[in-house]
Parts: sequence; structure tokens; C-alpha cells
Amino acid sequence: MILKKITNWFMSLSKRERLLVALPTVIIGIMLITEPISAFAEYLAMADSSLLSRKMELKSIQHISRRYKSLSSRLTTLRNSYAQKELSLEEVYNKLDKIVQDSIGSNNYELKRKEVVQSSSVDYEQHNFQLTIKTLTLNELVKLLFKLEQRDEPLFLRKVSVISRPKGKFQATLLLYSIQSSST
Repeated sequence: MILKKITNWFMSLSKRERLLVALPTVIIGIMLITEPISAFAEYLAMADSSLLSRKMELKSIQHISRRYKSLSSRLTTLRNSYAQKELSLEEVYNKLDKIVQDSIGSNNYELKRKEVVQSSSVDYEQHNFQLTIKTLTLNELVKLLFKLEQRDEPLFLRKVSVISRPKGKFQATLLLYSIQSSST
């Protein structure tokens, strides 16, 4: 009924008036159809951009997750290794004494704890020692260093200072450390 009234009214207009009424109506109709499509297309473009950014973030998180698992595994391995090879202070003194005796064959050395215990992590402490050998030959020094580096026990060599003495002899100062559980 309303459509018939609008049609009759439109037909009663002159050709020029019908053109003036029809043209804006068509333009408004096209705008009413294209505006939601344009908005939807813009929404899809933003969703695609967001999806791409999320995929990149996911890859980054996956990489970080793999790295975390790898480091966690290494940490577990290190903790197990330290727990199996841990030495008490008395054992450190005994092991170093045996290594020095086997290498240079004399008591011509001084072993002392150099510093206060340093915490190397939450679970472990680092104990520092200074081994000073007053007189030794180059062969004895090489043998000593080799034995220190080839040990299963967690004794680590931090620094070696060598001073030349007369008659092919040397004085050596070795800074060593061991790692122990904080609970011991």
C-alpha cells in the first residue's frame, strides 16, 4: 500500500523532478550498502594484522619456551653433577694436598682459604682457596696444572701467577675454588 502511494507520487512528477529524486535515492542506497561492506572489510584487515602479530608472538613464545626447557635441563644436569661431586672443606684440603704431593713430591707449599664464602646462586656457595708453592720446576708446575684440570671433583682453577726464581725454579700462586651446596 505504501509502496503503491510512493510509486504513484513518483510517476506524477515531471521527468526532471524524477531524475532529481531518483539520483540521490540511488546514491544513498549505494552508500547504505557499501558502508557496512567497507566497515567489514576494514575489520577483516585489522583482524588479519592482529592474527599476523599474534602468530609472530606465538613463534617468539615457542622459541622462549624451547630455550627455557633447554636451560632448565642444563640446570638440572649441573645440579645433579654438583650434588654427586660435592666436596666438604676438609675434602678439598685433602684432595689438594694429595694432588700437590703427587705433582711436586714435597710439602713446600701453603694452602689457605682466600676469601669468605661467596654465594654463586641460591643453592650453591663458592669457596675460594689460594695455593702458594714456594719452589718448583716447570715440569712440576705443568704436571700440577694438568692434574688440577683433569680431576673429577669440582675444583676449578681461576688464576695462575708464576714468578721466576734462580736456577730454573719458579714460585707459583694458584687461585682455586670449589662449589658446595648452601645447606652443608
